[in-house]
Amino acid sequence: MEPHVERMLHEQEELTDKLIKLGSFITENPIFDTLPKDEQSDMYLQLQSMSMYNTILSRRIERATEKENSKD
Repeated sequence: MEPHVERMLHEQEELTDKLIKLGSFITENPIFDTLPKDEQSDMYLQLQSMSMYNTILSRRIERATEKENSKD
Protein backbone atom coordinates (compact mmCIF):
# COMPACT_ATOMS: atom_id res chain seq x y z
CA MET A 1 0.00 0.00 0.00
CA GLU A 2 1.24 3.45 -0.87
CA PRO A 3 2.46 5.55 2.08
CA HIS A 4 -0.07 8.33 1.43
CA VAL A 5 -2.92 5.81 1.53
CA GLU A 6 -1.62 4.41 4.82
CA ARG A 7 -1.52 7.95 6.22
CA MET A 8 -5.10 8.58 5.12
CA LEU A 9 -6.24 5.32 6.71
CA HIS A 10 -4.52 6.24 9.97
CA GLU A 11 -6.03 9.71 9.84
CA GLN A 12 -9.47 8.22 9.27
CA GLU A 13 -9.09 5.86 12.22
CA GLU A 14 -8.25 8.78 14.50
CA LEU A 15 -11.06 10.89 13.07
CA THR A 16 -13.59 8.09 13.51
CA ASP A 17 -12.56 7.71 17.15
CA LYS A 18 -13.02 11.44 17.74
CA LEU A 19 -16.38 11.40 15.94
CA ILE A 20 -17.64 8.60 18.17
CA LYS A 21 -16.44 10.34 21.32
CA LEU A 22 -17.95 13.71 20.42
CA GLY A 23 -21.22 12.11 19.30
CA SER A 24 -21.41 10.17 22.55
CA PHE A 25 -20.73 13.30 24.59
CA ILE A 26 -23.48 15.18 22.78
CA THR A 27 -26.07 12.43 23.06
CA GLU A 28 -25.22 10.69 26.33
CA ASN A 29 -23.42 13.05 28.68
CA PRO A 30 -25.72 15.19 30.86
CA ILE A 31 -23.02 17.87 31.03
CA PHE A 32 -23.73 18.73 27.39
CA ASP A 33 -27.17 20.08 28.31
CA THR A 34 -25.63 22.41 30.89
CA LEU A 35 -23.35 24.09 28.36
CA PRO A 36 -24.27 27.47 26.88
CA LYS A 37 -26.41 27.18 23.75
CA ASP A 38 -23.71 28.68 21.53
CA GLU A 39 -21.23 26.05 22.76
CA GLN A 40 -23.75 23.29 22.08
CA SER A 41 -24.35 24.69 18.62
CA ASP A 42 -20.63 24.82 17.86
CA MET A 43 -20.22 21.23 19.01
CA TYR A 44 -23.03 20.12 16.68
CA LEU A 45 -21.36 22.02 13.84
CA GLN A 46 -18.03 20.45 14.70
CA LEU A 47 -19.61 16.99 14.60
CA GLN A 48 -21.20 17.72 11.21
CA SER A 49 -17.93 19.06 9.82
CA MET A 50 -15.97 16.08 11.09
CA SER A 51 -18.54 13.77 9.54
CA MET A 52 -18.23 15.51 6.18
CA TYR A 53 -14.44 15.36 6.46
CA ASN A 54 -14.70 11.62 7.15
CA THR A 55 -16.91 11.13 4.09
CA ILE A 56 -14.46 12.97 1.86
CA LEU A 57 -11.54 11.03 3.30
CA SER A 58 -13.39 7.77 2.61
CA ARG A 59 -13.92 8.73 -1.02
CA ARG A 60 -10.24 9.64 -1.42
CA ILE A 61 -9.17 6.32 0.13
CA GLU A 62 -11.55 4.42 -2.11
CA ARG A 63 -10.18 6.10 -5.24
CA ALA A 64 -6.58 5.56 -4.14
CA THR A 65 -7.11 1.88 -3.40
CA GLU A 66 -9.01 1.35 -6.67
CA LYS A 67 -6.10 2.93 -8.49
CA GLU A 68 -3.63 0.65 -6.71
CA ASN A 69 -5.73 -2.43 -7.43
CA SER A 70 -6.01 -1.58 -11.11
CA LYS A 71 -2.20 -1.60 -11.36
CA ASP A 72 -2.13 -5.32 -10.48
